[in-house]
Amino acid sequence: MADKPLEHTLFISYRSVEKELPLQLASDLMKHGHPVWMDRLQGIMPGDPWRKSIEQGVNRAAGFIACLSPNYLESTWCRRELQRSDSLHLPIFPILLSPVPDELWPMEIQDNQYADFQNWTDSKAYQTALELLLVGLNKNLSPGPPLVSPPLGPADPDRDDQEDLIERGINKATLLMKANSIASIEAEILCNKMEMLLKQYQAAANQSLITLDDALQVKLDMQQEYFKTEWQKLKNQLDALQ
Repeated sequence: MADKPLEHTLFISYRSVEKELPLQLASDLMKHGHPVWMDRLQGIMPGDPWRKSIEQGVNRAAGFIACLSPNYLESTWCRRELQRSDSLHLPIFPILLSPVPDELWPMEIQDNQYADFQNWTDSKAYQTALELLLVGLNKNLSPGPPLVSPPLGPADPDRDDQEDLIERGINKATLLMKANSIASIEAEILCNKMEMLLKQYQAAANQSLITLDDALQVKLDMQQEYFKTEWQKLKNQLDALQ
């Protein structure tokens, strides 16, 4: 990554629950001379402010790759990243991970041709989709020399936004409820609390834009700390039930 400044990178936007394909894609794009910004690679290091790092990654990118799926479109911050890239007039390259109904297709990319990675685990299908994506990329962004993808950093929960973490907790609590164990009643109470926290989080996210405005950034940071604290309390209770 030292060969090119951050402004030449492709921002890869994805849901953390679907990280496998984006990680493979990041590595292959770098081999073809396209440096990428991805939170799980060099993008966000442990201790970095998650929100501000994401904002800077989008603001400084030369292009934007949206890894589309129903999971992606349900994410408040994935949609915010997409909206921000559109407002900055970045070239947006959608790739399809799983079927998206026509009525849910984002307006920002309704006229964009997508690369179909739905069968990406098949090496031949993956290569075909990658070549199609590279054609689109090379029309808009000049590739450089091959690059080596940086190694994955240590696991860090701050790389996942609170929406992802809370949804995973809800899924775990739901499984405990279905098990009809002694913990099922407590799990149901926890599930309800998590769903309420998720709604609060999404409502707060919908009231804000991706921006580096200092005053709003302070407010966003305070909100993030609140949701992190509340989520940790619920997570500790969930862990005790498992």
